[in-house]
This record gives sequence, structure tokens and C-alpha cells, in this order.
Amino acid sequence: MTALTPRTTKHIGQTAPDQTVPWAGGHPPWCARDHRCTAAHITGGEHVSEPERWKTSHGTLIATRYHNARGGWVEIRTVTALDPHEPIAQAQCRHLIAVTHTVFDRVLRPGKDTNHA
Repeated sequence: MTALTPRTTKHIGQTAPDQTVPWAGGHPPWCARDHRCTAAHITGGEHVSEPERWKTSHGTLIATRYHNARGGWVEIRTVTALDPHEPIAQAQCRHLIAVTHTVFDRVLRPGKDTNHA
């Protein structure tokens, strides 16, 4: 099992999922409130979190949370080295995509209690 080490202290899921918190100054608690957040000064702008980076033995996982008038979403990126041999690297990419899809489906499928995922 790979250990995950978060590099930020302001976590994306900072508030309890069931908790309704008024957004101070119009910003959710996780919003970076800097140049990334355009919600306060652009029509149709969006709140953006500070990227949360997790170092692993295989590379880095980066998650950034967003929210606008249409709802919220998360962008998840990974930076990892691939095998130097092209056929193996291609297989690694496809496997990572397939496993990621499986995990997302399991966590986000309709009717799933995501508070305990």
C-alpha cells in the first residue's frame, strides 16, 4: 500500500459533508480567495481551491475543487513516471484510466452514500 502525504493543510473537503455553512464574504471555506477565484468579480466566475498535492512513492496526485452557479466539481491530476518502453507505458496509461474509472464509478454512482466513501 502506498502512503499518501498531503502537502497542504487547507483540505478540499474541509467542512463536514452534511454541514451547511454560510460562506463568509461569499466564499466557501475551501476557496483560495486569491487570483484563482473569479466568483467575486466576473459574472459566471468560479470559486477555486488551492491545489491539494499528495506525494506518493509513484508520483504526485493533485486535486483542485471548483464551484460556480451551475454546481461544483473536482479536477484530479496525476504526475508519475512511465516505463521507458512504449508498449508498457501505453498499457500503464490504459490501466490507470480503467482503474480510475472504476474507482470514480464506485464512489460517485447514484445512490451511493459518498459521506463515507
